[in-house]
Amino acid sequence: MDITKDIIASHNDQQKFSELECSRRWLAHYNALRQTDYCCLKTNYFQSPVDIYAYPVNEAGRPLRLQLTKSRFSLLSASIKRKKGLYSPEQKADLFLIIDFQEIIPLEKIIAWRTKHLSLLTGSGFKEIWLVGVGDLVVQLWPVLN
Repeated sequence: MDITKDIIASHNDQQKFSELECSRRWLAHYNALRQTDYCCLKTNYFQSPVDIYAYPVNEAGRPLRLQLTKSRFSLLSASIKRKKGLYSPEQKADLFLIIDFQEIIPLEKIIAWRTKHLSLLTGSGFKEIWLVGVGDLVVQLWPVLN
């Protein structure tokens, strides 16, 4: 399924194009992993922890709530700590933190980082934390699925 066509393309969305593109790459992986059919991405412009909503087909049902941030590998811990402190536990419990990651780092190094910083990830309070990198790199940092 090509979810690109379902991205709402108003002039305001052009400001959020990189977030939409990152979300699209993540959502394709998420749908395949979870065997779901989320396909419609919509940006949120109101003061809220939600940057992007991902709706199921025909927008029937509850959307996934995504908070996106950009980070470099050397700042990954600081980025998660910063986002952790911005939202209440209630908000984070229903929020996917998606990290837009544009460096080329070997998967083994990312997995080693995840193992080393597991307490940060578990204590963050987010429903799930994902790293979305260049190309097909999509890694679920929390919860850890093997």
